[in-house]
Amino acid sequence: MHPIYRTAVKDRVNVSSVIQILNQPLAPQTLILLNQLLQQIKVLQQYMQQQAVVQVQPLKGNSNAVLHISVQITKTKQQIQNLQVTQYSALYKCGLLSCTFVYW
Repeated sequence: MHPIYRTAVKDRVNVSSVIQILNQPLAPQTLILLNQLLQQIKVLQQYMQQQAVVQVQPLKGNSNAVLHISVQITKTKQQIQNLQVTQYSALYKCGLLSCTFVYW
């Protein structure tokens, strides 16, 4: 059983309403936010790869590089969280989601 369907059944939500919502085309702002989220995830992956490389290479000055990359990872994770909050807020304002579906 699909997780969305299970959630709908568990929370006694009309499954046809859920399907209707999911079949709606995405608004341009939603696509923009999803694209930004994808870009930040790619940046995070790059930083994490850099961190792995720097940590295994015992070179002078690596501690500064590790610290810089760690800070960038933290900032990128925060940006991802902010984009997720923005997306959820937009969905609430549009009335497309109830509290039940925010936690998918």
